[in-house]
Amino acid sequence: MKLEYDVERQQNSFKTEKDYKDYQIERRIHINMIDSMNEDLLKNDSITNKNIQGLKIAVFGTQGSGKTECSKHVIRTSFKAPLVLTPHIHDFENEKCNLIITNNETDMDDLICDAVKLAKAGKIDVIVIDEADMWFRSGQNLKPNAVDLFSNHRHYPEGKGVSVMLISRRPQDIPTIYVESCQFILIYKLEGDNVQKKFNGIKKGFGDLITREEFKYKTYLYFLKEIGEEPVLCSPIPYKEKKTKKAVLL
Repeated sequence: MKLEYDVERQQNSFKTEKDYKDYQIERRIHINMIDSMNEDLLKNDSITNKNIQGLKIAVFGTQGSGKTECSKHVIRTSFKAPLVLTPHIHDFENEKCNLIITNNETDMDDLICDAVKLAKAGKIDVIVIDEADMWFRSGQNLKPNAVDLFSNHRHYPEGKGVSVMLISRRPQDIPTIYVESCQFILIYKLEGDNVQKKFNGIKKGFGDLITREEFKYKTYLYFLKEIGEEPVLCSPIPYKEKKTKKAVLL
């Protein structure tokens, strides 16, 4: 998969010469970013080469893009005692995890309170919140336990911390402060002006990359964005079919 920059717009489409020169600078930055990513293309499974204990991770993508399989792979390879909060029992019932099924009537703040107690006791090492945009939305005040978790998870328990993983099809609805504070963001195919604007605000040019037509749906490639680093285009994570139910329903 080769990402290429759009055909250059005509100079007369800009109001001033300065606008055109500014565009040329941005275009060159974008080309260099894409060239760098193409050199790193097919960096297989790079997220699981990272130490993510006690950190925030986000996995975003449209339905069927590969985000759930990726999330399960990360959970399976990086954690020993995961707690998964999800409305989709069939997505996680075959994984070795503690499983809580959520719905529209779930009090997520109460669940987070209970999860933090388990983390402080050293009984879980990651809290996975599926369909995170259902619970954490821009323009709405987050409840106290959610704020506490996002702010202090690295101290639960002290010296180790519990990881927090957010999974969502609509990251544009999640408050930017929580998206941009994730140490690792994994993004599969997303579309829309709101998505583009959201991630361009987090990293200049990032929103343009993840919404480009060349970044195809169901290629299962993903961008890995580590905080403070440039995005890297990664190959699909290895698929592993599991048929035996292992999840423990709480």
